[in-house]
Order: sequence, then structure tokens, then C-alpha cells
Amino acid sequence: MLTWAERQDPVRWRNLLARLVPLMIPPYLLAVAFVNDLLSPQWRRMSEALTAFDEFGLLPFYHHYIVSKAQAAESVAVHLLTFAPIGVMVTLRRGGLLEHPRRRDIRETNGAGSRSRPFAGYRCSTTHAAPLSGR
Repeated sequence: MLTWAERQDPVRWRNLLARLVPLMIPPYLLAVAFVNDLLSPQWRRMSEALTAFDEFGLLPFYHHYIVSKAQAAESVAVHLLTFAPIGVMVTLRRGGLLEHPRRRDIRETNGAGSRSRPFAGYRCSTTHAAPLSGR
């Protein structure tokens, strides 16, 4: 006996979720603004914000070097969880993870297989990628 999840078509679910992405963007943006305390009515004045501004904070990972490892790891995890939904939404809209086998066969018989895998004719090494044909 199959469970409910085993009977579902993953391509159909991905297509459904891809159509819902535009509806997911506003709640996501509101949640990010809420979590980062941007919806608070107590904002700094412009002069206070400019005084507190640290130009070194614009350097990547600058604040991770001046705090403990635990705080840096927590910060990385929070940022990962905050921005991971963007990657999921982009992947859903562009496709690419799940594809119906019939569509893949049609694309490959039309000669588009090489365009879908631009590095298929290359072998990878640690120093460079060279064509397999020896050019």
C-alpha cells in the first residue's frame, strides 16, 4: 500500500509551487522586515544613523572576525535561513531540479541537449577545464 506522498507527482507539485512564487514574495518580504525589526515605529534619526554607521561593516564578514565563533556561526545560520527562500523561489521559477522524463527526451531529440548542459563536453581538473576533443 502506497502512502500519500508516494502517489504524488513531484513535477506537478513543482509546477504548482512555481506558479505560487509571485504570491509568496510579499509575505516573505514582510517576514524579513519584521524579523529585522524594520516595521518598528522607533527608528533612529538620520544624524544618529550616520553617527552609528561603521564603514568597515560594508566589508564582507568583517563583523564575524571581531565576535566570538559562536556569534559568527549564529549570524551565518540566520542569514542562510533568511535568504534560502530566495534560492528556492528562483529554482522553482526557473525549473531545473525536477523534469518530466518525456520533456527531457523531447528536448534531447530536438538537439537542445548541448544547450541545457553547457559544460558537458569538458573535463574538469583542478587547474583548468579543457575540451575533450583536444582543441
